[in-house]
Amino acid sequence: MNIVQLIEKVRHWRDIVSSTRVTPEDITEDIRTAINNIIKDRYDNFKAKKDYSFQSTQNLRDQLGDLVKMYGVPAMGTNLIQKTLFPTDYRHIVSATVNIDGKIYAAIPKGYDEFRSITIDPFLAPTIDFPAQVYYSERNTGLEVQWGNVGTLINMTFYYIKEPVRVEYGTEILPGTNMVIGDIVIAVEVTVYNSVTYQIGQLITIVPGFLTITSGKVVKGWVGTDLPLLLHEEIALNAANIGLKITENTLKSNALEIENMKQ
Repeated sequence: MNIVQLIEKVRHWRDIVSSTRVTPEDITEDIRTAINNIIKDRYDNFKAKKDYSFQSTQNLRDQLGDLVKMYGVPAMGTNLIQKTLFPTDYRHIVSATVNIDGKIYAAIPKGYDEFRSITIDPFLAPTIDFPAQVYYSERNTGLEVQWGNVGTLINMTFYYIKEPVRVEYGTEILPGTNMVIGDIVIAVEVTVYNSVTYQIGQLITIVPGFLTITSGKVVKGWVGTDLPLLLHEEIALNAANIGLKITENTLKSNALEIENMKQ
């Protein structure tokens, strides 16, 4: 769904119409919150299972689509993978492997307290001897890696969840306002452009000789979500529920929570 279709879907779940005091910008803000809620939910579920295998990572990639990316970072001669070298869109690490002396090892995440305790437990002590036990822990400055006293850390490759794009409703355009050739706008009302009638949510590409709409209303400069299509219905339900809680419509909100669990 594009941003207008998402807004219309939220309106559907909230049983509101365009004439109410809830603006598209209000709903867009709820959609942003819903997107963050869904990412957090999927990541928290992933961490709770403590399964960092390729299959588990692939399952998260299947759910979040292009939000899960892979990146490689050099070690720079230390056991700290520096955060200054992370991708600018980094949000959460998912899973990691490390290259030590040219051999690849799966790295196991540990919290700060766990990370310190493993060094005194002979059964958990970090080692690259079989069966290898290589650990990492996230710090404010980056990812600290422990693999024992032998070998040199060359680099780390990790899957991570990137920051989602910030969805935007865009700017409403009325008849008489010129647009630019190549603009892709969305009808927010039944709209006539270049003798063709477009329904709400349909995309319109501006072509030479027809720089304005004849009737209706469109938005330009919109930005849609980069979460996969299979999550769009959940985004709309979540956003509708957020808006209902804000307006203290508790009964309707509870009903939507039940509906959301069915997704």
